[in-house]
Amino acid sequence: PDTEVSVTVVSNLDLVFATRCDTPMWIEVRVAGRDELVASSCRPDGSSTWRLGPELLASLGAVPGEPVTYTATVTDGVGPNGSVDLPVPEHGTFALAVMQRVPFEEYPLPPRPETLPSLDEQIPPDTAFEMRSDPLDLDRPVSRTLAWSADAQLHILTTTPGFVHLSINGTRVATHENWGYDVAETVVRLGDEAMPQFAEGAVVIITAEPEHITGEWAIWSTPTVPGPA
Repeated sequence: PDTEVSVTVVSNLDLVFATRCDTPMWIEVRVAGRDELVASSCRPDGSSTWRLGPELLASLGAVPGEPVTYTATVTDGVGPNGSVDLPVPEHGTFALAVMQRVPFEEYPLPPRPETLPSLDEQIPPDTAFEMRSDPLDLDRPVSRTLAWSADAQLHILTTTPGFVHLSINGTRVATHENWGYDVAETVVRLGDEAMPQFAEGAVVIITAEPEHITGEWAIWSTPTVPGPA
């Protein structure tokens, strides 16, 4: 039984990776044999999918227009205490897909409904931090200050296809995507290791930059964290 599968692609660096399996297992994905790119438990009831930015792929040696090999390896999943929580199974199948994103303008969007859902019911009335789209200019970036808390989570909500890019002190940290006309949500955890870190209570600038959005969007936080208007 093989515990490794590879696929070589020639593409740009705007890629999406997906792993699938028919029995629970832990899968690590690497680029051209370099450092671990992503690692996650895989479950038969769904797939794990990641979008990786061009800067990260370039730092790992990927070059647009040149062949690059991506490898998925099944290993023992080790828990926080060092014990094996998800050992390599004796039997099973797994797969790795590398997908290239098409330009937004080429994606077959669903028909727009006559009435879009409202975001008012999605945001708790007592939240202390909230950002809203400008109803007169949906494409206008919006910025607010926020007292940093590693425990905080920012919820990005949209009702139409398009993106909302989130930056902290000018550094882009996340992109929310919506490909339909339902309420879509992305949760950004400020305490994640990949996020820039600040002293607790430090004032930072949160900026939301909409792209292709044609309806209202909003950002709010849990737990509630203070931030002046």
